[in-house]
Amino acid sequence: LHFVPVNEQIPWHKEEPYKSVKCKEHHDSPRHYFTLKNAVKIEEARSLESTLFWVRAKSIANEENVVVTNAKLVGPTIAWFMGNLTYGVFIILGFPTLGILWPSDWRTYILSIATDTEGEEEEK
Repeated sequence: LHFVPVNEQIPWHKEEPYKSVKCKEHHDSPRHYFTLKNAVKIEEARSLESTLFWVRAKSIANEENVVVTNAKLVGPTIAWFMGNLTYGVFIILGFPTLGILWPSDWRTYILSIATDTEGEEEEK
């Protein structure tokens, strides 16, 4: 469970390893096509916009019409919305459970804030 942004501002056609992604399958399952280090970078760079870009690119390559392409964009958009909604629900449920239900990256973020604050106080 992780948060997926709408737009990540990644130069997919300019920088490595992103420019090595040539199709939707590379974007969806990078661990099958790239080294672990590059696959993790690609997975972290995913966003709704990048997913929709690859859906459109695949539709254009298959010479599908606009109606079919637009219909194929609905599924990933709903999946993105539901995934982020679930992430938000777990964050809210984490408060009354003292963080037990927080997603791991959110818990790490919250704990790092406390650690950073303690370090700043010691320096003063």
